[in-house]
Amino acid sequence: MSRSMGSPGSGPVLVVHRPVGELRMRREVGPGSHRVVTPVWEDDPNDGAPSMRIIHTSDWHIGRTFEQESLEGFPRTFLAWLADRVEDHGVDLGVIAGDGYDRSVPSVEAVAVLDDGIDALLAAGAQVALISGNHDSARRLGFGARRQALGGVHVFTDDVLDPAPVAMECGGDQVGLVPVPFLDPHLVAPPRPGPDGGPRPRTHETVLGDALEAGRRALIEYPGVPSIAVAHAFVRGAATSDSEKKLTV
Repeated sequence: MSRSMGSPGSGPVLVVHRPVGELRMRREVGPGSHRVVTPVWEDDPNDGAPSMRIIHTSDWHIGRTFEQESLEGFPRTFLAWLADRVEDHGVDLGVIAGDGYDRSVPSVEAVAVLDDGIDALLAAGAQVALISGNHDSARRLGFGARRQALGGVHVFTDDVLDPAPVAMECGGDQVGLVPVPFLDPHLVAPPRPGPDGGPRPRTHETVLGDALEAGRRALIEYPGVPSIAVAHAFVRGAATSDSEKKLTV
C-alpha cells in the first residue's frame, strides 16, 4: 500500500508491504498541527511473530522563521510531545521522512533543536531512521551517518546509488527498510532506458520510480520479511485527512 500526506507538493510517502497480517494506521495530531502516523500490524494468529511498533513523521522544518521571528519554540514543544508518545506507546522505530530542517544551511539553534529531539526519541526507547528531504542538505545531514548508526540513529541521504534495504531489528522482530531520500532529477543519475531501449525523460517521476523499483528488487535478500519504503517526493493525487488544517495569514 502507499500513503501520501497532505496536498500535492513535496512530502513523505510511506509504502508498506507485509506478507501476512493486517496493517492499521493510527493517526495523531501533535502541537502545531504536526501529523504522526503509526503503522500497527495485527499479526496473523498463526504466525506467532511479535509486532514492531513504528511511528512515521516528517516535515518538521526546524529553523523556519515568520517575519524574521524565530519559531524555535514550536518544534521543541512538538518534539517533546512526540517523545512522550514514543514512550507511552512503546515505539521501537521512529521514521522521519525528510525535511527535518527548513533550509539546507540550518542555523546553530536549529541544529541544536534537531539534536535534542533525536536524543529524546532515543531516550524514550526508539531507534531513529531519517532521510533527507528537498529542504535539507543531503551532504550536511548525512555527515557521520555510519557512526550515528552505531548509536541507533540511521541517516539515509545517498541520492546517487540505488536505495538498499536495511534490516531494522527489535525484540526479535525485523523489518526491511528501503530509504529513498529526495531525488532531484537534474542532479541524480539519468533514468534507465525505456522498454524500447530509448531514453526516458529526466523527471522526478521517472527517477523516483527507478529508485523504488531498485529497492523492490533488492528486497529479495529478505524473503518473508515485512518491508517499508520511505520516500520524500513530489506527489499528485493525495487525499486530505481529518488532521489537515488550513493556515491563513
